[in-house]
Amino acid sequence: MKTRHRILRHIEGRAWLYALGVMFRFALELGYKDFVVPFYEGYGFVLAENPAKYLESWVLYVGLLLFLPARIRKPSDFLVCLTFFCYVAPLLVFYGAADKSRWALYCVLVQYALMCMVRAGRPFRMPVVRNGPVIALIVAISGVAIAATWMIASGALATFNLNLNAVYEFREDAGKAINIGVLSYIVIWAPAVFSPFLLMRALRNGQRTMALGVVLLHVFWFGMTASKAVLFFPALVIFLHTLFKYSRALSLIPAGLSLVVMGALTSYYATDSLFLSGMFVRRVFFTTSQLTFTYFEFFEQNPLVYWSNSFLSWLVTYPYDRAVPFVIGNYLGDPTGFANNSFFSTGYMQAGYAGVVIYGLVSGALLKVIDSLVSTAVPLWMSLSIVVVPWFTLVTSADLTVGLLTHGLGFAIVMLYLMKVPSEARRSGVGAVGQGGKSTPPGPPRVVSSHDIQQEAAV
Repeated sequence: MKTRHRILRHIEGRAWLYALGVMFRFALELGYKDFVVPFYEGYGFVLAENPAKYLESWVLYVGLLLFLPARIRKPSDFLVCLTFFCYVAPLLVFYGAADKSRWALYCVLVQYALMCMVRAGRPFRMPVVRNGPVIALIVAISGVAIAATWMIASGALATFNLNLNAVYEFREDAGKAINIGVLSYIVIWAPAVFSPFLLMRALRNGQRTMALGVVLLHVFWFGMTASKAVLFFPALVIFLHTLFKYSRALSLIPAGLSLVVMGALTSYYATDSLFLSGMFVRRVFFTTSQLTFTYFEFFEQNPLVYWSNSFLSWLVTYPYDRAVPFVIGNYLGDPTGFANNSFFSTGYMQAGYAGVVIYGLVSGALLKVIDSLVSTAVPLWMSLSIVVVPWFTLVTSADLTVGLLTHGLGFAIVMLYLMKVPSEARRSGVGAVGQGGKSTPPGPPRVVSSHDIQQEAAV
């Protein structure tokens, strides 16, 4: 155990981040050229040799890699690295391999840079809610209970399905049954926010039976909603728990993602099955990239939305007869396709270049708020467990306003706020929750300076 701990601590250096980051880039290129293009070329995944853009994509990749933090000190360090490797990296690979639009790529990179700049610096202080952790627990349990009860009462059991290959046959009927009014939000928040919160507490307290129960609950969510993503939400929480129990090395993100890509490709090479490679290599990484360039291409030539599909619907007339994802699906030749995409492209959809700037600033401000809500009495991995799923959804498949409300990022931030404890408890150790879930007994009194508090907040 100690040897493993020392090894994981050793790879916290920047050299490991750079080396594993480059390895991940090669894994993505192999997956795209050897699997995605041969089987999905008709869906827009082409190979158009352009040596200049290919070299440019590598220069940009390495340059941005150099600016990433190597060790996590606050939540936004992890979330920015997750954004880079899950979204920016495949976008650059797709740009260089498929000869895509340069101006669209740089719009995304400007937004990413603005986000990183705004989130930089020390967190700011925020007040706490008395008995907030207890309230958060009650809210999570109530949310899970309400969602499960409603799913059963709505009649969605009639479309219950655990076959991963048949999800699209049941998704529309399941959505019509459970997505009604305010309950539709709770149904989405339950697997994205409430269940990860409960899994986090179970892992913290060493409650394996409880943790297994939450994982099985996600299998139930999958069967009821026909959404494959909910099956993998627990894996993100377990990854965070395992990672930060031994190390804070962010190089483990590209290492883990490389294993995912190579494992999926190995299953294809060994069995000729397209299932895992289609799900992880194409769907997780390159579908978002392809749709990003499609959004920019479409809205460069067609009316912008100006949030008329959201909070400005009372002021601005919506210019289309269907929701934007259906409009894009139809543009790609599939009238029934629902092509939602990352907030990195929907910023341009909303307000052009102004939208790119606004979304970059707002997303950076959200990361700043998340950093400021972390309490030193709560391990960092626990705080990340609350926001990682909604943030991942925002980065890969949701507009900013949709991600904040529908997909639960806003509510996850509220839950994170409730988890804060008073500064007196942080300073004395009373009520502080360690990795084992037990309160840390107060030690000898000491004088705490503002510098000490700022250093603690950064960790």
